[in-house]
Amino acid sequence: MAALDRLVGGALLGSVAFGATELLGWFDAKVDFIKISHEVLGKLAEKQRGLSRYARTERVSAAHSVIVVLAFFEAVDELGLPVSTKQLGVTKKEQLQLVGLSHLFDGVWPMPTPDRPYEATREALFRQYVDSAAALLELVRAHAIWDELNETQQTRLELMVRDIATAAIHRYHGLVGRVVSDYPEIGFWIQFAEVRSAGRALDRVEEAMRQLLVGGTPDQRRAELAKGYRAALDRPIIEGDDDFGDLRVPLIRDAYVDPQFQVTSMRKDNRSAELAWWNSLPVRNDLYRYLVGYFTSPKAVSLPLLVLGDPGSGKSMLTSILAARLSPSDFLTLRVELRNAPTEGDLLDQIEFGLREALHEKVSWAEFSRTAGASLPIVLLDGFDELLQATGVSQSRYLDKVARFQRERLDLGAPVAVVVTSRISVCSGVQIPVDADILRLTPFTPDQVGQWLQTWNEDNAPYFKKARLRPLPASVALAFPEIAEQPLLLLMLALYDAIGNALQQESSTLNTSQLYERLLRRFCRRELAKDNVDRSPEHLEREVDMELERLAVVALGMFNRGAQWIAEPDLNEDFAGLLKVDERNRRHGTQTPLSAGHSALGRFFFMQRAEANRDSETLRTYEFLHATFGEFLVARFVWHTLDELFQVSQQRRSRLTTSLTDDSELYTILSFAPLSSRWAVVNFLVELTGSEPDNVPLSAMLKELIAHSFEPQQQKYSGYEPVRHPTPRRYAAYNVNLIILAAVLASPGPLDTGSVGVHPWHKFAGFWKSQFSSGEWRDLVTLFHLLPGVGGKPTITVGRAPSISPVAPPATIETLSFQIAELSAHFTGDPELLPYRYALEPVIHQNWSVDRIRGLAALAAAAPNRTALDRTYRAWADFSPSLVIERLVLDRTAGPDTFAALLGTRVSAEPEFRTIVYERIARGGDYDREYLSIVEGIWRKHEEIVVAPIALLEAWLRLAERGFDFAQISPLPDFEALVNLIDVSAVCYSRPDLRTRVRNLLDRPGFTEHFLLRSPATDVAAANPSQPRSTRPLAFVDKPEPRKAEPAAEVWQPEGESWQVQLGRLDTALASGTLTADDYYLERERILKLAVGVDPEE
Repeated sequence: MAALDRLVGGALLGSVAFGATELLGWFDAKVDFIKISHEVLGKLAEKQRGLSRYARTERVSAAHSVIVVLAFFEAVDELGLPVSTKQLGVTKKEQLQLVGLSHLFDGVWPMPTPDRPYEATREALFRQYVDSAAALLELVRAHAIWDELNETQQTRLELMVRDIATAAIHRYHGLVGRVVSDYPEIGFWIQFAEVRSAGRALDRVEEAMRQLLVGGTPDQRRAELAKGYRAALDRPIIEGDDDFGDLRVPLIRDAYVDPQFQVTSMRKDNRSAELAWWNSLPVRNDLYRYLVGYFTSPKAVSLPLLVLGDPGSGKSMLTSILAARLSPSDFLTLRVELRNAPTEGDLLDQIEFGLREALHEKVSWAEFSRTAGASLPIVLLDGFDELLQATGVSQSRYLDKVARFQRERLDLGAPVAVVVTSRISVCSGVQIPVDADILRLTPFTPDQVGQWLQTWNEDNAPYFKKARLRPLPASVALAFPEIAEQPLLLLMLALYDAIGNALQQESSTLNTSQLYERLLRRFCRRELAKDNVDRSPEHLEREVDMELERLAVVALGMFNRGAQWIAEPDLNEDFAGLLKVDERNRRHGTQTPLSAGHSALGRFFFMQRAEANRDSETLRTYEFLHATFGEFLVARFVWHTLDELFQVSQQRRSRLTTSLTDDSELYTILSFAPLSSRWAVVNFLVELTGSEPDNVPLSAMLKELIAHSFEPQQQKYSGYEPVRHPTPRRYAAYNVNLIILAAVLASPGPLDTGSVGVHPWHKFAGFWKSQFSSGEWRDLVTLFHLLPGVGGKPTITVGRAPSISPVAPPATIETLSFQIAELSAHFTGDPELLPYRYALEPVIHQNWSVDRIRGLAALAAAAPNRTALDRTYRAWADFSPSLVIERLVLDRTAGPDTFAALLGTRVSAEPEFRTIVYERIARGGDYDREYLSIVEGIWRKHEEIVVAPIALLEAWLRLAERGFDFAQISPLPDFEALVNLIDVSAVCYSRPDLRTRVRNLLDRPGFTEHFLLRSPATDVAAANPSQPRSTRPLAFVDKPEPRKAEPAAEVWQPEGESWQVQLGRLDTALASGTLTADDYYLERERILKLAVGVDPEE
C-alpha cells in the first residue's frame, strides 16, 4: 500500500485533488501502477483481521478507489495509444497551465451506496471516465506532438480516446466481480448479489453480517445491553395488561414480517413529507441488504438515516429488531425512546438518558463509546415525531444537530452511526441534511398480509380447534385493505375475527363504516370488562356509547384543528367544553373514577400515546394508529348529533310549536372546519345515512337549518373552541357543512341547490372562498360533481367528477366583458385568477368577443392533433366561419378530408375558403382530383361560381400549364370556358403577371381567339357572336351568354363626359373588343387621375 501511495504521491488514499503533473506521473508509471494495484488489492484483503469496524469500512472504501482508477488505466493500456508521455515532453509548469486538467481525478470517487441501484453508480463512473478521457485528449492536443501526427493518426487517436470510458466501465465491472469475495461489503453497497425474498424479524441482517465480522468479544456492558435487546425478540408483538384468554399473540421473532421500503438520498427538490411524492420511487423488498450495506458504508458515520412511516407501520419495532440483530462484536447499539427523553436537553443529554434507562446506571456517552473497541457505535433515536408532537416546540434543525454530532465524533476518531424514526406528516418543516438517506416503510402487500396471517393462524391453531373456528384467510382481511395493510391494525382484525369468526361471517355484507362500528364497540367492551364491575347488558351498551363518544371528541378535536394528533391539555378542554363535564371528576360507570385523557384513552392499542418529559413534567399527545379511525368517529358523531336533533324537532312539531329547532350543538361541532377537508369523513357519512329508509323529513329539516345558518347562535357550548375563528368564518363552515349533509342525504342522486335555498350559487361560493384557506377551498371544489343549472342553481353530487362540465353555450354569455372581468380580478387580487389573466392579457385589449377568444383557444389547443383539430373546425364552422378561415390559412397539414368535411357549413360559403382550396390545386401533390371534387361540391351548393377569381384563374392556369386533361373533371369547365366565365381583364389588372400566362395558353393550337390576343386594329367583326366557342356547358350552372360586339360606329369618344360615364363606356369598349387590355388600363388610369385633379402626365 505504501508503494502505491508513493507512486501516486499520496493522492489516492488521501482524497487530495491533483492535476496534470500528477496525471503524467501516473501515465508514465501506469504499468507499475497496474501491477502494484493488483498486489495492493490482495494485501488489503489479507490484512483485514484486527481492524475496527470503521477501519474496515475505510479499507474497503480505499480498495474501491483503487478499482475505480485501476479500471481507467487498464483501459488506457489496453487501447495502446500511439503516443507516450515521453514524446509529449511537457514541463510541469506547462502541465499546470493546461485547460481542463485540474480535476482529472479529484479524490472524490463515485462511491456505490446502498440507496441507489448499481446502474446509477456505473452511470456516474462512466461520466467521470468520459471527462477523464477528454482531459487526456486535450493534454495531447495542446502540445507540439499533436502537430507531428498526420491526419490519419490524429483521427485514430481521437477515436481510441473516445472508447476509453466504455472500456473502463467494463474493466470496473470485472474487477468488482473478482474482489467482492474478499470485500463483501462492496457487494452490499452495490446490491451485487441476488436478492432473496423477505424474511422474518430481519434474521438475514444477522446472517449477512456473519461474513463481515471483524470485532472480538464484547465487554460486559455491551454484552448486557445486547442481551437485553435480544430478549425483545421473544416478547409478544403487543405488550401490556391485555388478557386474550386462550388466544396467543405471536412473538416478535415470528410475526414481524420484513417490510418493503423505498429509499432515496436527500436533494433540494425532495418532498419527502408528501405521501404522493413517494409514489414515483421504486419499492424494494431487500431491507436486510440495504441495512447491511448502509451500516458498513462511509455514509453511516457522517449523516443520519431517517426512517419514515405511518402510525402502526412498525418503525419502533424496526429499531427494536435492529438492536437485537446487530452483532455486539461489531456494533455497539443503543436504542433511545425519544418519547421518554428530556426535551429541554440537547442531543447528548437525550443519548445519555437512553444509556441510563438501558443500563440502569449513570454513564456518559464519551466513557461508554471508549469501550466500543473495534465495534461501531450505533444510536437508534426512536420517535422523533413524538418529541415534536408532545412538546409543540420547533425542532426543525434536529437532524442537522445529529449530523454535526456525527462529524464531531468522526473528527475525534470515534465515529458513530445514527438512525432517527418519524412519521411522514410531521417532517414538512424539518431540515434534512443534503445527501442523507431517507427510508420509508411501505404498507403491507397482499403477500405480506398472507405471511403475517399464516403465523397468526399457526400459533392459534389449538385455540381455533378448541373453539371450532376457522383460521382467518388473507382474502377476507384484504376486503378491508386500509386496515389490513398496517401490521397493528391487521392484528386488530385478527382479534375481532377470533371471536365467533365475526369478520368471516360478515365481510360480504359489511361496509367500512359498519366494520369500524363493530371493531370499536368490541374493543370498548373488552376494556370495560377489565374493570370487574357488574353491569347489565343495557348498562354495558350505554357505557360503550359513552366510550365511543369520548373517542369521538378526541377525533373531532384533531379534525377541527386540522391535525393528526391532539395534546392532552387541549383534549381536557374539549371534554369540558363539549361534553359539559370536568374530565377529572367524571366517573366511568358507578365505581371507576376517570382520570385525565391518558388513562381513559391510552389503554386502547389503536390509540397511540406520545410522551415527552420537560422540566420534570410529562407531556402527552394522542393519535389514532390509522387516520380512518378518527375520520369514522367524526362522521359518526356528526350523524348521531344530526339524528338526535331531528328526533327533537319531530317531537316539537307534534306539539305544534313554531319556534326554531335549537341547533347549537350541531353548530358547535360543524363551524370550525368544512367536512370536505377529509374525504373519508364524507364517505363514512354517505354509508351511515344510506342505511336510513327515508331521509326526506331529515332533508326538510336541513333546508330549514340552511335558511337560518347565518343567524346568531345560542352560546350553550361557548367553552368549546378548538381554534379561534372570526364569526364569518364559522358561519361559512357551518353553512357549507349543512349543504354537504344535504348532498349526502340526496346521494347517490344529485341535490338541486335551489331546492335548499342556495341561490345564487356563485355568491354562496364566493363567501365560502373568502373565509377558507386555499387548501380547504381546494378540498371543497373537488368534493362535488357540479352540473350548471338554470338561473344560477346548479345540481351537486357527492363524488369527484370525471371531468368538469363545459361552460354554457356562448349565447348565455353575450353580455360578459373581458375588460370588466380583468378589473374584477385586479380589484379582488384573487390569486387563482392570475393564471387566467396572465394567459388572456394579450387579447383582452383587442376588443375581441368572448366567442372569438374561446374559438382561438379551442383551435390552438387542438392544433397538435390532426383529428382533434378537424373536429374543432367542424364545431366552429357555422358559429364562427372567419375564425376557422384564419386558422385554415395557416394550417399547412390540412388535407382534402379536412376541407371536404366543411362542405355545407357556413365556412364553405366564404370566398376565402374557396381561395384556400384553389391555392392547393396543382401544387405538385397527389390530391388534385380530391380538391377539384371539393370545388365541384362548393359550386353545386353555391351557384355563384366567379368568387375569388384570381385564385380560381391561377389554379386553372397551373392545371393547364401542366397539361391537365380537363375532360376528366366534367362538369367543371375547362380552361377556355373558365376564361369566358370570369372577368379576365379585371383579374389581369390586379395581377398583370397573369396576362402573359393566359396569352401563352390561349395562343396555343386548339384555343379560340380571345380578346386578350387582339391588337387595337383588330376588326370589330372578329368578335362576331355567331362564331362557335369551345366552351363545354356546366351541368349545374346556366351556360353564360356570349359577349356581343359593339357596332363599328360606336367607337371610343370620351371627351365632354363625366368621369363616371367615361369609365362605363371604357368598360363597354373593352368588352366589345374595341380596346385592348393594355389600352384599357392606360385610359382608365388617365380618367381616374383627372377625376381627382392629378395631371395624367405625372
